[in-house]
Amino acid sequence: MASPSKPEAQAQARATRNVATTLNYMIPPGREGLQPIRLDDSKSEGRIVKRTGITDERDVVIKDIRGREHEFTLDVQGFQYVKHRVDGVTDWRDNTQVKQIVQPATEALVKKVTGASEVVVYLTRTRFEGNDAGNQMSTPNSPSHGVHSDMTHASCRSVLKHVLTEAQMERLMSHPFLVVNVWRPLKPIQRDPLALCDWRSVDPDTDIIPDRRVVSGQVFEFGIPIFNQKHEWYYLNEQQPDEPVIFKQLSSDAASNVTLLHSAFVDPDHINDSPRESIEMKCFAFFT
Repeated sequence: MASPSKPEAQAQARATRNVATTLNYMIPPGREGLQPIRLDDSKSEGRIVKRTGITDERDVVIKDIRGREHEFTLDVQGFQYVKHRVDGVTDWRDNTQVKQIVQPATEALVKKVTGASEVVVYLTRTRFEGNDAGNQMSTPNSPSHGVHSDMTHASCRSVLKHVLTEAQMERLMSHPFLVVNVWRPLKPIQRDPLALCDWRSVDPDTDIIPDRRVVSGQVFEFGIPIFNQKHEWYYLNEQQPDEPVIFKQLSSDAASNVTLLHSAFVDPDHINDSPRESIEMKCFAFFT
């Protein structure tokens, strides 16, 4: 029997593959909720200081959407995979190339997908290191294995003040906006893929607890979830560098707000593979 051609082999390698694994939720807090963590350290990474003793590990099945990516959209499930290449980057660890090449391409992509007129990238994070802890963000450059959403309305001005003037912020925030993440592999993903939760399966009033850090007077707040068996988790098997995913984190319209839970997860078949390499740009998309 003849060996399959290269395209056929690639298609076979990317056949639909659901993964049984665990995700790290949070043990429900008491009636008082989570008390804010207050820090005097003004460094931006101070916001990611970890809480301990609250992890609730749950068995889940993460469904592969390979072959039916078109069924998942930003406006329905809260996330959307797109075909999009970025050419000309010779070193993804070079911040200058990322700023001059990747960021404009990402801003243009967000405009195209959302219809926004202005896009502001407020944070870029690259990950090249493995996470030996396995259940948390061990460094800013390794995958985060705790289910979370990235921000709440309380954080908007704190994150924007690092990239905009006060006048720019006042002008833009008078208009409707979305906060979206653009997450891109730098090589085909095997170890520590990204799982995304269909936002329609989440009750934000009961399933998500705000976790606030006050750093030198600035508020940084994100959401961590309580387990709900209704949550529906998805990923894209063997996600490629030209298959970034865009997902929602916030909307200026509270009535239609979306905050998409996400997490890296352990694929039992790829535990010992080389570390995942990825880049994520977190953006405000303004409709001016």
